[in-house]
Amino acid sequence: MNTVMLFFFLILGFIAASLGISAGLAGGVLIVPVLLFLGFPASEVIGSVQAALILPVLLASIDGLKRKEVNIKFAVIFEASTIVGAWIGAYFTKILPDFYMKVLFSLLAFMFSYLMISRKADKTKLVSATDVSEELLTMKSLQASIFQHIKTLNQRLRPHFELKLNDDHGMVSIPLMIFFGLTIGFFAGMLGIAGGWLKTPLMVLVYEFPPHSATSTALFMALITVSGGTLAHWYLGHVKPMMTIPLTLGLVMGSALSLRIKHRLSSEKLPVFIAFMLVVVGMILLFSTVLQLFS
Repeated sequence: MNTVMLFFFLILGFIAASLGISAGLAGGVLIVPVLLFLGFPASEVIGSVQAALILPVLLASIDGLKRKEVNIKFAVIFEASTIVGAWIGAYFTKILPDFYMKVLFSLLAFMFSYLMISRKADKTKLVSATDVSEELLTMKSLQASIFQHIKTLNQRLRPHFELKLNDDHGMVSIPLMIFFGLTIGFFAGMLGIAGGWLKTPLMVLVYEFPPHSATSTALFMALITVSGGTLAHWYLGHVKPMMTIPLTLGLVMGSALSLRIKHRLSSEKLPVFIAFMLVVVGMILLFSTVLQLFS
């Protein structure tokens, strides 16, 4: 592997972390499609990228823990169910085509992006019925109805545990949380990517996490995911040092920059950045789907 390719890995890692860490994305969902497009073997890409993510995600998690932005109990329960779902999803890759899963995931990314923006808009200004179209009112009514049903389920499904967010306290349904984790893990396991980019908006929109706490908790969960995945890929011989090392260096440098950006973003601006990154993820998934369709 020549020097140019090593430098490319370093730059790719730097860009992915610079964009992703602030939004609670480890960066794999941005790196993996690029390397697959360039023709690298899928097993080596997934194994090496997961190994490269350990150090930057660890550093980001330590930063979040120091700032008391990580909800450890929530993260452990959510991540445990996600891992089980990922194992099930990995098995179903032999049965179901991933084409439809990529389309579904891209649509979910766009939907969550819209919900993040609309949530911010709803909190910054009140809009009267005479200022918006009937279609928009219907959309907002549907959105409110969906979240109301989720909150009702959260109250009824037991057992619960107490969720402490700053000075606020709430109750979280463990069965509902496990369902979300299994679902995200299942689809993520089918595509060979982490589901952190879905967990961040879910925590903000459903469980009303402060944006900074949501991204830090998502990265802490990603640490569990990539650590376990790396052990499996290392055993299978999928981790390639010549790919992992430069990616790691780039990711560490990019994450340092991204954390500085994150801490300077207010709680009003961070959801906008998360929404932007969800659009980027959705576009990447759609692009890879189109390439797969015509390849």
